[in-house]
Amino acid sequence: MGDKSKIVERIILAGVWKVTQKPFVKIKFDTGFCKQDNRSCSGIIIRNDTGIILCSKTILHASIPSPFAVEAMACF
Repeated sequence: MGDKSKIVERIILAGVWKVTQKPFVKIKFDTGFCKQDNRSCSGIIIRNDTGIILCSKTILHASIPSPFAVEAMACF
């Protein structure tokens, strides 16, 4: 085996929802793209300061030519 003293431990924290201060809301969106089918999906979620979901929506898009276009559609 090798010298284990050279092994570097790296911890990457995943995004975790955190409570915001009142009266704020958190708005998050994300997109996905399937190059083979030129399809994409975008979603948005809005939570209040206690974590309750106020609104969420998922949209499926057809005939999307590129990941750049997907991001533009998500902002529209």
